[in-house]
Amino acid sequence: MNNCYSCRLWAGEGVRERGPHGICHRFPPVVTDRYPDGKFPRTLSTDWCAEWRPHPASEPERDLEAPEWTPMEAEPLDETTELMNKAIEAYRRRFPHASHAQARRAVEDLIDRKDD
Repeated sequence: MNNCYSCRLWAGEGVRERGPHGICHRFPPVVTDRYPDGKFPRTLSTDWCAEWRPHPASEPERDLEAPEWTPMEAEPLDETTELMNKAIEAYRRRFPHASHAQARRAVEDLIDRKDD
């Protein structure tokens, strides 16, 4: 059955790390007021979603000689993106407890204030 328990993106808690509750690693941690540094969603082993991927233990063996896809080369970042990333890194050095999302929002707020 395609549920969290058999998904490669799910890490169970408890008995042999395949217990009734676990953490879904499909998306980055969610930042909330309660968890300002972010937290992965906690799910039941019987939950499911449309992003399910088979756990390696349940996958059939594949022929390693014939890859199913070829990775694409990353496009170079434009100057604006590079400057934004540098500003976020600087903010996080100054405020080490800030998450990436918080730092990005702070930098965007500073840019908006400058434009006004």
